[in-house]
Amino acid sequence: MEIAVDLYLSDLASDSARWQRLGRYGTASFVDGLLNGLTGVGAITRDEATTWRDVFLAPFSNPSARFRSAEDVPTTDRTPTPGALSQFIELVPANQPAKELPDVCSFQILGVERYDVKGAIIWRMVPLAGRANAEDAVNVASFGTGPEIRSIEVSDDRGTSYQMMGGTSGGRIERVGRYEFRPAPADDATTLKVQWQGLFFEINIGSNP
Repeated sequence: MEIAVDLYLSDLASDSARWQRLGRYGTASFVDGLLNGLTGVGAITRDEATTWRDVFLAPFSNPSARFRSAEDVPTTDRTPTPGALSQFIELVPANQPAKELPDVCSFQILGVERYDVKGAIIWRMVPLAGRANAEDAVNVASFGTGPEIRSIEVSDDRGTSYQMMGGTSGGRIERVGRYEFRPAPADDATTLKVQWQGLFFEINIGSNP
C-alpha cells in the first residue's frame, strides 16, 4: 500500500463522529464502496481492503468500544435526526490515468462518491518522477498541501455546475484527498467533468445513453 493511501484511510478511520452518525450499516455501505473503488484502481490489494474493513467496523463489533457521546451514552442507542445525514449510494472508480502539471506533479482522480444530496471526488497528487530532489516539489506553491479547493471546477454532461464544499487531504510527499461538492449528480448525468490547472478529466458515472 502506498503511504499516501494509508494516511488517507488512517485519517478517515479516526473520524469517529462520521461513523457514529452513520451507524454500523451506513458505515459498512460507505466503507465497502470506498475500498472496492480503491481496490479497483490498484491503490490497495484485496487483503489490505479486508484489513481496513475490519479497522473501520471494529468499534461496532466490540460493545465496550462502541462510539460514545459526551454523556457517555452509546450513539447506537440514540435516535438519529431525520434528514440530518446524507445517504451513501456508491463509489464509482474513475479508471483515469494520472495527468502531469508541468514541473510540479501528476494529478489523478481515483473515484467519485455518490450520495443522495452531494458528491465527492477522491484524488491523488504525486511529485514528478526524475526530480533531483523530491522535496523540491513540496515547496512549489502549486503543489503545497494539495489543490486549492476553489481552483477545482466540477460539471457534468447535462450542463450542471457544482459548488465545492470542503474536504481533507493527507500525506507528506504524495498526497491523497477527498473533496465534496453539491448538489448530487442528477440521475440522468452520465459524465462528471473535473478541471484543475488546465488538467481535464471525464469520469463515467452512469450507463444512460
